[in-house]
Amino acid sequence: FRTIQQALPGVLRPSAIPDSLRIPRSVHRLDAATSGLLLIAKTSTAAVRLGQLFERREVEKSYQAIVIGKVLGGGRFREKIHGLDAETSYESLEIVPSRRNGHLSLLQLHPLTGRTHQLRIHLSEAGHPIMGDKIYGTPGNVYLGKGLFLCATGLTFAHPFSLENMNIEIDPPNKFRLLLEREKRNFS
Repeated sequence: FRTIQQALPGVLRPSAIPDSLRIPRSVHRLDAATSGLLLIAKTSTAAVRLGQLFERREVEKSYQAIVIGKVLGGGRFREKIHGLDAETSYESLEIVPSRRNGHLSLLQLHPLTGRTHQLRIHLSEAGHPIMGDKIYGTPGNVYLGKGLFLCATGLTFAHPFSLENMNIEIDPPNKFRLLLEREKRNFS
């Protein structure tokens, strides 16, 4: 499928609720190159309520990325993007030596605002571009067929009907672990 919108009817059953959407709809976006979780609404009411949660910044989003360089500890990026305030918190999860790049760091990222390419821009401007980033990255650090090493790994929000706290998490794609292991192995 060329788009998520085209793929959804083939992988999700329609809701049995009366205001069911004919085609389920994503209520937030990921860059085309970013992998991971998407929040999908299957009814009109769910789409409206989930959209309001995003507008009020009541959805916590978590990402993992492999970046070039050694990133120690944690902190925040607060640089403007396209003239608008933008804020991202980060925490280093793992650092491995790399022949090509000195070090690679696996980071946990939490965008506190929702600017286009926010994580990619913040990391690039900090001198730690994401591996595989063809737009903001370093030439030579794009692995053929591997794509961008950025994955939406967590969403926390109030369920649109029950108001139950939903905490959904996934592991990043296997390519993350394989890259880090290969770099460690090649360095020794």
